[in-house]
Amino acid sequence: KLYYLKILIILNNNASIPVPTYEFTNKMLILMTFLSACVPWSQSASAFRKNGCTISFPKGNDLLQPVVLTNRSSVYNFAIPTGNNLIYGDLEPISLLCSPSNNHIEGTYTNLTSFLCSGGETLRSKIRTSDFESINCKSYVKAGISVTRTKCGRNLGNIINIGYQVSKKQFLTLITTCYDSSNGNALYANHTVYGQAYPAFSQQSFRPPFSEVGLPYDLKANELYKQKNQKQVLAVLLGSAPAANQYYTSSQFLARGHLAPDADFVYAPLQFATYFYVNICPQWQSINAGNWLAIESMVRKTSGKIKQPLQVFTGTHDRLTLPDVNGNPVEVYLEKSGRIPVPKYLWKIVYNERTREGIAFVAINNPFLDEVYEDDLLCTDICDEYNWSRANFGVIKKGYVFCCNVMDLKRVVTTIPYLRLEGILRA
Repeated sequence: KLYYLKILIILNNNASIPVPTYEFTNKMLILMTFLSACVPWSQSASAFRKNGCTISFPKGNDLLQPVVLTNRSSVYNFAIPTGNNLIYGDLEPISLLCSPSNNHIEGTYTNLTSFLCSGGETLRSKIRTSDFESINCKSYVKAGISVTRTKCGRNLGNIINIGYQVSKKQFLTLITTCYDSSNGNALYANHTVYGQAYPAFSQQSFRPPFSEVGLPYDLKANELYKQKNQKQVLAVLLGSAPAANQYYTSSQFLARGHLAPDADFVYAPLQFATYFYVNICPQWQSINAGNWLAIESMVRKTSGKIKQPLQVFTGTHDRLTLPDVNGNPVEVYLEKSGRIPVPKYLWKIVYNERTREGIAFVAINNPFLDEVYEDDLLCTDICDEYNWSRANFGVIKKGYVFCCNVMDLKRVVTTIPYLRLEGILRA
């Protein structure tokens, strides 16, 4: 191989040597014939063949998996598989992140490491060479937040981004939330579901603890979501413990409902990033595990079917009321002072940026209603018309669901951000 390289160097620099003589040409032909006999053709050809790398997801054990990133001119982004695979050319760089800053790739000393594709699933850095399956972080990846001054939700909230500090200059956002700190109220969250990667989605069962980072310093959400506290606060609001306790069973309580759900993200470390209270609202468990779960699954399957990314906006609207001991409707909160309100409605907008089509789902967050009336609906229900209807959408205990034209819903729910819409998304 070295002989071939020397010959190529001579031939590529022929401008600096005299025109070959007949004797020189004969010697070169003899030399090349000799080298061809010494080095098999398949071996010499493979020296210039690019095999590339194919990295498959999900990993066998992805609890400690790093976040896979692309790096273009020092600007990082998430590397999203097509199908089950990420495909790289020979010596193409691959950036792996172990967040936060005190975490690192095992066998290295930094939390952001650049590897090169070495063929198959083998990656090489300055310090180590390994197949991707064997590359892990010291501990599971933890996301962070970036609090901004940008107003949102009709100026009721501020944008708080959930993601990763990948460099001194760049915070890479995974989820954008609109959070009302004054009321401890998550107004909405925005994230992307990458349908082209649907087969690669992690099935990791580990769930990290919820983080209070981003909340007002005196808002103790971990304590407020405990069922003991829920019952005590509701008893004060309704006027008696029996009035409050009737709403609670072993399977019925106010759960920590994700706005951007963990299962919508392809990698396990990205799924862990959803466990911030700025991405959470109080949701009755029978609804959280009922029709709301069905809607989330529909969104992922739809994105996977069309193999395109979908923008998803999920939020809350209005305040849930329950009757007190005198039969008067009382707004429900997790804190006696009125913070962390329990929403009356949960909404989810699914938006295809390419076609500019969207659909809105709305669930009534009250499993105790005897009946749903027309006045309870925020729009004309179009679930059937656009093939989104499901058998249980009318079951109140599971969360009564109706579908809206996004523009119709926005006239009522004014905290919904602007979207350029040209049609309604069909299932």
